[in-house]
Amino acid sequence: MAIYACKECGKEMSTTAAACPHCGAKPNHTSIFTWIVAGFFALVAFSSITGSLNRDKTSEADAAKAAALTPTQRAAAEKQAAKRRVREQREREESAVAYACKDWVKKSLHDPDSANFEDDFAYRHGTSFDRVQVKVRARNAFNAVRLSTFECRIRSKAGSLILVGLQELH
Repeated sequence: MAIYACKECGKEMSTTAAACPHCGAKPNHTSIFTWIVAGFFALVAFSSITGSLNRDKTSEADAAKAAALTPTQRAAAEKQAAKRRVREQREREESAVAYACKDWVKKSLHDPDSANFEDDFAYRHGTSFDRVQVKVRARNAFNAVRLSTFECRIRSKAGSLILVGLQELH
């Protein structure tokens, strides 16, 4: 049993007392839920601060590495970075075209809700349009699940995708 000062009158009272014997004020105890919520926010704040510090250290290390390179090495590194950016852009475009193809295929199925697409797809870039082949398992009109391959011919114009043709391959 410990003694502490009452928050209302300032006189001594026991930690086990339900109310102050002098003024009758009830002690204000913090609930366990409040402590849990406060701990959660403290953990989030700590994580964000340490993550920010780690990013700063990484960028400083990258800058130090870049400063240590010769002009030839720097040009080669920039060329590699440019190739990586081009490759990433092409992958984003291909996956956008594949997503559009999957959406059009799904709309053409008898039971669109049963469509289950396989992860891989074939992409061929052409001069007038791109070709994408996707595989899908879906229920047909007889309620049987079949694996079908569809080919979409898609033209990209002014940032939008236009379906030129959709064909099921046999």
